[in-house]
Amino acid sequence: MVGPTIETVPDGWQIMRIGDVAKVRNGTGFPMNRQGRRSGEYPFIKVSDMTLQGNETYIQYANNYVDEKDVEELKATVFAPGTIVFPKVGAAIATNKKRALTVPTIIDNNMIGVTVSDTQKCDTRFLHAWFESIDLAQLANVSAVPSITSAHLKRSMVLLPPLSEQASIAIVLDSIDEAIRHSEAVIIATKNLRNAMLHALFTCGVPGWHTERRTYQSIGTIPADWQVVSLGEICDPPKYGVGLRACPFDPILPRYVRITDITGDGRLRTEGIRSVKISNDSEHKLRMGDLLFARSGSVGRTYLYQSEDGHCVYAGYLIRFRPNPEIALPEFVSLYTHSSYYRRWIASMKRVGAQPNINASEYSTLPIPLPTLPEQQIITSVIGTILESLVWMKQEQNAIISLKTSLLNQLLPGIIR
Repeated sequence: MVGPTIETVPDGWQIMRIGDVAKVRNGTGFPMNRQGRRSGEYPFIKVSDMTLQGNETYIQYANNYVDEKDVEELKATVFAPGTIVFPKVGAAIATNKKRALTVPTIIDNNMIGVTVSDTQKCDTRFLHAWFESIDLAQLANVSAVPSITSAHLKRSMVLLPPLSEQASIAIVLDSIDEAIRHSEAVIIATKNLRNAMLHALFTCGVPGWHTERRTYQSIGTIPADWQVVSLGEICDPPKYGVGLRACPFDPILPRYVRITDITGDGRLRTEGIRSVKISNDSEHKLRMGDLLFARSGSVGRTYLYQSEDGHCVYAGYLIRFRPNPEIALPEFVSLYTHSSYYRRWIASMKRVGAQPNINASEYSTLPIPLPTLPEQQIITSVIGTILESLVWMKQEQNAIISLKTSLLNQLLPGIIR
């Protein structure tokens, strides 16, 4: 059973069953013929709504709405604001997402809701914080398809400080959540700025440098004096990655770069790092200027090798292109692969089968608008400054998230008062 033992209870605190202070109820089935309405009296949320932008802590947006008539016909439970909701079945439990409702809401039958019923013993915001500190897997039964039952959840134990202390803890954690939301908003705004700047620079070039533009069929509008070249024309022959099995990370061995290691913004993930057993002089060793393209799965995703990523070797479903820096700066080519022009080209080229795929020969035909080297340097410098700011912002956000985790681990058990 989840919860503290009697030996860990601080003075003045008490252990209680969740069912003694809250209602635990399942969601309602959501027939397809009632889905798709964008307005109504009640939001009807599904597990997927938890990932909508703006719903990181509190549910503020929904993809579906229903009216009172639907509620009556479905015999649906309307959950009150403050209810903590989370997935109750299958792989969604492992995502460990918990959210609090902000308005009367209906949840679907893949979710469960916990609503504080005894406000003299339990603060709603404190209970939300308690759930944030719990791994949902601890609440699930062990089976082929994990699930969280209302009966088991009601029996689970929660450690409750005096109500005034619960409120104080909630205020501290709420302030941190507000800082996290603010940092996320700044990051989103900066990403939008980056995208807008990329589009403007690839459409018009450096301000004041060009007076005329032209439309190139497979790209769009670009400065009239820019060249258009193919990726294959400005790179060494492309090379597929090595098809070896990954092994646990070993700092003596090279890092194994796989498609799943590359983020949407072209960086390497810091979690789940793996190595590969291969000689240090392998022809698949990455060097400065190497640009990797995903040929299946996350087709079109790219990564420009950075020396701070250490000794790296790339896997078989990646293709290495090595631009000639006397013609095209690798950083400039990499930036182009994050533009709207590039995304349109990828969409037009993907061969759809069991998995979308673009091979090396097809990537070699990618048309790239190419200014002079001085202009390439200015463009990469401008966007590079924004990208550096994004890295700093993300580090700052991660530090705030780490602070919250630390406080959850110390405030909720009463280690610090």
